[in-house]
Amino acid sequence: MPTMPDAPPAPPRLPGVAAVTRPVPPRPAPPPTPPAVTPAPGVPVPIVFRPGSAVLPDGASATLLLVAAQRAGRNVWVVGYGESEEDDPATQAAALGLAFSRARAMAGALAQAGVPATAMLMRGEAIGRGGVARIAE
Repeated sequence: MPTMPDAPPAPPRLPGVAAVTRPVPPRPAPPPTPPAVTPAPGVPVPIVFRPGSAVLPDGASATLLLVAAQRAGRNVWVVGYGESEEDDPATQAAALGLAFSRARAMAGALAQAGVPATAMLMRGEAIGRGGVARIAE
């Protein structure tokens, strides 16, 4: 029966090649760019965050600016999701911190775009990815 070696084999010695280097791993792909949206009352506008991050991705502020511009005096509902994939209470409680941080990041961008704090409802949910903003109907 063959056995597993303790270490990888030595690099080959090739004539005319000084040394064999390790390949450079490819850069991770950036998160997908959400499609251009025209916010309408009742329609959720998705915000795609990097996994585990509450930092607004590139383009999210512009999307939220569109939401602010289209709200016409209505309230804006903001929901951040915490990426929990389990239904046990401890895991969901741990995910709520990320969810609220994402909701605060989106609400901060909306406030900078002129939406008053009294016109926003902010919520965090443990299960789900990213976040959404929605103009109230």
